[in-house]
Amino acid sequence: MKLKKIYLSLIAALSLASGADHNLYPNSYYLFINYDNHSYESNLANSYSFDIRYNQNNIQFSNFSIDTLQYALEYSPSVNYLDTKESTSILKGGANLLWYLDNPSPFTLYLLGGVGLKYVNNPKEPQSLIGIYTNAAVGFEYNVRNDIAVVAEKKFTYENTDKKTYSTSLGVRYSF
Repeated sequence: MKLKKIYLSLIAALSLASGADHNLYPNSYYLFINYDNHSYESNLANSYSFDIRYNQNNIQFSNFSIDTLQYALEYSPSVNYLDTKESTSILKGGANLLWYLDNPSPFTLYLLGGVGLKYVNNPKEPQSLIGIYTNAAVGFEYNVRNDIAVVAEKKFTYENTDKKTYSTSLGVRYSF
């Protein structure tokens, strides 16, 4: 019975909280820490990476609008190869489009799709020095305040059949 009262109180508090509105501010910065699960065929061990992103919200063109345009820069400082004792660092830069599924609660779900370039510092087969990748993600934000949110994301990055990565990310967003 006590647990039921706690759940009902939590639901009431969340329903009274102000809703998340990503259009309230025109710009946002994100900082992420990622755990990257590389496919076995990529010859890379699982690793951590860091991500900084910049969002431009609600961009208007003459005949259509984009919910959010995001520029992303990701750095993996030390990624070990599976077949040798060597390691490499990876730098990725790209652009993403985001679609927010707005709702009246402080939780907001979003979908992400994008493309970018990848630079591998010490390439070994099947890695190449420079590559093009695409990615897709689903994530959610919890607004602590209107301008600050905690963000969690699951992203799939595809370069070719031998180079795929699933990333689990946790970060913060600051809007201004």
